[in-house]
Amino acid sequence: MNTLVQADGTIRFGFFDQPVDLINHLDYNLKTNLGRKVPNIIKRIIFNQFVFIGVMGPEYIVGLAVVNLKFLSNGFFYVFDRQRRTLVETSRLSPPGSGTFIDPRPDRVRAGYRQSGFSVNLEDGRVNARTKRMELRGRLDLESARPIRICTRAGYRGWVYKQSTTPVSFDGQLTVNGKSHDLKTPDYQALVDWTAGYMRRHTYWNWTASASRLPDGRVLGLNLSCGVNETSFTESYFLIDNQMTKVDSVYFEFSETNPNRPWRITSFDGKVELMFKAEEKRGENVNALMVKSKFNQFMGALDGRLITDQGETIHLSHCPAWAEDHYAKW
Repeated sequence: MNTLVQADGTIRFGFFDQPVDLINHLDYNLKTNLGRKVPNIIKRIIFNQFVFIGVMGPEYIVGLAVVNLKFLSNGFFYVFDRQRRTLVETSRLSPPGSGTFIDPRPDRVRAGYRQSGFSVNLEDGRVNARTKRMELRGRLDLESARPIRICTRAGYRGWVYKQSTTPVSFDGQLTVNGKSHDLKTPDYQALVDWTAGYMRRHTYWNWTASASRLPDGRVLGLNLSCGVNETSFTESYFLIDNQMTKVDSVYFEFSETNPNRPWRITSFDGKVELMFKAEEKRGENVNALMVKSKFNQFMGALDGRLITDQGETIHLSHCPAWAEDHYAKW
């Protein structure tokens, strides 16, 4: 599949078995809710993109992201030491025209961010992130991974394309405060979350994900979400050794006043019954005129069970994972 937007300016919503070479968003026949055509200059400004890459294993959970909202750009990079319960993180906000970029080709994963002694560079599976206290260099084996590709409606006229890839084999080196650590599969697994689109002005989501090795040696990839890509289709699924089980609507039950308490995560079809326990959190509130964000990303572990399409019950115990609660005004 060469492009997401077809020759007549429309999109076919749903799942895509073949790679989408180009998210050609300017070719989309975007209109206002009352049917007036939106000019390209506005389409450029309101098109949002972000990419998140996570690496997790028994000792460390690493997260980094590049976010391009045109009005504002954001980059972050953190390392959570699960044994010492310490978090080292860097986050920056940048104005328009600061050089942040995300290539609109989701299978290439090419993106960059640079601001005030902090840089992220992602190109064709290579990952390079650097701050004064941290550095991550490595390679993602995207060719062997099995992504899920989905495009759903967002509001009356918009849409969101998401490409979620978990698990992904990783081979790299992490340096924190001058000490180096090897992060390599099979002990460490990675995931890639690539998203772009004309999103709802006000949106939110809850999300949990994992890329890890089960006690029996098999590899788990998990992506469960509620709130942003559930218009006629859902993005939720899990894989056991590359065997995918699609999951129906997912419900996240947690305390808004004390989100560090355990979260209960269940699916309508009964395939998911999990509890997430937070070990650490990173968050930020952004209030920048046109853009507002309340972002909380938790690092922790999942306990419970999954039921595959083949009827096998997979028991999870202290499985490393992320969970997220996010409100945004784009």
